[in-house]
Amino acid sequence: MKKIILLCLVSVLAGCSMADYQTTPNLPENIGIKAKGKYYYVDNVNFNYPNLSFDKAEQCASLEISNDTQNISVTSQPLMPAGAPQAKLGGGNVILSRSANAIVAAGNTSAADGLVKRFYLFKVLLTKKDTGVSVRFSNIKTSITTFTGASSSGVNPTPLGAWVGAKPLLAYNELKNISDNIANCMK
Repeated sequence: MKKIILLCLVSVLAGCSMADYQTTPNLPENIGIKAKGKYYYVDNVNFNYPNLSFDKAEQCASLEISNDTQNISVTSQPLMPAGAPQAKLGGGNVILSRSANAIVAAGNTSAADGLVKRFYLFKVLLTKKDTGVSVRFSNIKTSITTFTGASSSGVNPTPLGAWVGAKPLLAYNELKNISDNIANCMK
């Protein structure tokens, strides 16, 4: 009996040690993935809304996309000097550029994840299509903070990983909410 338990424990630990950052969870088909070295990252997330008019796109993007400034600081580490680095993420104009058929916007959002808060920065391209509107999120970056604003991932946001531990589906759900809110506003 002890041998079976030991064998099971060794098997589980061996499986954990072989885990890598190349394994992606079952992601929706509208998520674009790109390889960078031996890792995979979320490149973009696309949503299409048929039968929408582009007339209120700028107004709805301005109303539904937030680009508030978020203050974070690095979590104290044993070898970190006093006065750890701090940064302001996000902030500035939501609408970056516009034309008759496209709008580029910048924004951010966050999601609670247990005892931490995952903060996401992104660019959004709203495009007028023959049959509706396309909403494409790209340049998606993330920073993980505690609820006090201390970052455990450094002050510079990093590209959103596509592996399970990076929680790409959590980010996807936040981006889908923003996209759906834009679409509902445009109806």
